[in-house]
Amino acid sequence: MNMLTLAMWWEQVKLMFLAHGEFFDIAHILIGLGVYAATFVVLRKRKGAAWLALVPIALLEMANETLDLMRYYQWIGLREWPESLRDGVNTLLAPVALAFFLSNRRRPSETNEASSSAEHADETHST
Repeated sequence: MNMLTLAMWWEQVKLMFLAHGEFFDIAHILIGLGVYAATFVVLRKRKGAAWLALVPIALLEMANETLDLMRYYQWIGLREWPESLRDGVNTLLAPVALAFFLSNRRRPSETNEASSSAEHADETHST
């Protein structure tokens, strides 16, 4: 199977699941969040899991947009860069915002350690 055949097949798969073209933007957002959540759950114990969970989304989105660009070029003779950029932003924006939130939150164990250290410092200064 060559790349153009793969691009056409992928378009048919997407159309089968997403009958309405305007749903494609929402699908990018939902699929991006779904892949992020699933990857984050698998990696949650690792340091930097919030950021590592973005890698599969970025790779899948690049593959999807590569196939879309090939298909557009075959159909109309142009590369649709603005549409591909919009799809990339739709797919990655919410997961990146979530990664910022998750990487900056304190875990309960960190909060307990910080409060214990503060209490210990208060005790040593008051004596």
